[in-house]
Order: sequence, then C-alpha cells, then structure tokens
Amino acid sequence: MREKDAERTRAATFIFGIVRTMRLSPDLAQAESARLLRIVTREYVRLQNLSVERRSADLLSLIYDLRKPELAPHPERLGLTAAVAALERLDGEYCNAESTASRRARGAQEATDDDRGAATVGRNLPARRDGAPDGLTSRPRPTPCARRSRRWPTA
Repeated sequence: MREKDAERTRAATFIFGIVRTMRLSPDLAQAESARLLRIVTREYVRLQNLSVERRSADLLSLIYDLRKPELAPHPERLGLTAAVAALERLDGEYCNAESTASRRARGAQEATDDDRGAATVGRNLPARRDGAPDGLTSRPRPTPCARRSRRWPTA
C-alpha cells in the first residue's frame, strides 16, 4: 500500500512541478493557463507531508478541482490531461487497496471477537443496546476512501 501511496504522491508532485514551471513559458496562453492552475494547486502545497488520511482527502479534492468544467482547457493546454487521469487512476487503486486491507483487518478482528465470545460464555457481561456484550464487538470505522466515495458524484 505504501507503493501505491508513493505513486499517487509522485503523480501529484509532477502536476505541481509542471504548473510551476509552465508559468515561465514564452507561450502566453500556456503561461496564463499555468497561472490560473497555480491558483488552484497552491492550496495543496505540502501535500506530500500530510498524513495518509489527509493526503487522500486532499488528492480527491485536487482531482475534483482539476476536473471542473471552467478549468478544463487549462490542463489540456499544459499537456496535463494524461497526468490528471493517471492521478485519478492511482488514487482509485490506492482506495481499493486500502478498502481490501481494511476488510481483511476487520475479518481478523471478527475472528478474534468470536474467539473471545466462546471464552466468555457464561460470564455476566453488561450488554450494549444492540445486544452484543460490551467490548466484544465494535463497529468498524469507515475508511477515508469509503467516506469520500459518497462525497462527490463522478461524472
């Protein structure tokens, strides 16, 4: 999973670097596009130094911002269309890997809970409202990818 995170961070860094460099382009249209994209991308500066959860949320926001219709011609003019598509693909792969790892961890936790449940049969444990003995089961926290999959429609 670290490799996937490093790949998507590298793709975002590439986009930031191209935008920063193209502001100095002798082609005025490219320089203007880079200036406008810099306004958007500067909000995500230091993205590489954030925690994984925060980076995931910020990368999704960056992709969303770069896909806005009013900015559509600018990444194309700078040749960043493929880079933005690659970033979106890499972020999706990371999200899938994260949810798979989360499911595996949850399955292992449920197996441990089942073992504990068998060991505590006959004990008088306080019951939670959902009927499960306190401390034996817990609801899994949604992963950042699961939370954000409901946030913005993909179209």
